[in-house]
Amino acid sequence: MEQRERQPIPQPERPASPEVLASPETSEPQDRTPAEPSPELVQEAQAHVGAGARAPKAEKSTELIAIESILSDGLTDLYRTLPPAVQPAFKAKGEEVAMTIQTWMQEAKLKAKRVLKLLREWLSMAPNINKHYLEQASKIKKDQVMELATTRSTDILE
Repeated sequence: MEQRERQPIPQPERPASPEVLASPETSEPQDRTPAEPSPELVQEAQAHVGAGARAPKAEKSTELIAIESILSDGLTDLYRTLPPAVQPAFKAKGEEVAMTIQTWMQEAKLKAKRVLKLLREWLSMAPNINKHYLEQASKIKKDQVMELATTRSTDILE
């Protein structure tokens, strides 16, 4: 029998480990994980978000302004105590809740239970909030929203 020479099996090239990445400018490894964005990407994202924030906003209806007024009533101290990272998300969620409530009012699909659930979810975004305060504030706001919807529907019928 003939003996065959054993040749090594070619191995595919392995990418660099996730902990050490080579930068495009230099071939020196950097101590940055892929989940951590580069400072350039962070600045670009902030510039993009800032540009979007400066764009002219559509006019809000008086109904939406009234709903936002109800939702923001008594929450200024809570908003100021929120961590700066949570404040924009809390505000955006509050605006989303107001628009959802307005849509339900226009479609005549406003139900107290759904409004209460939506308000609880929004207010629970605030860390370290007392559950009794959360429950009380959401119920009060729900009652005010339902009152607004009732007066709106009676105004339409008259």
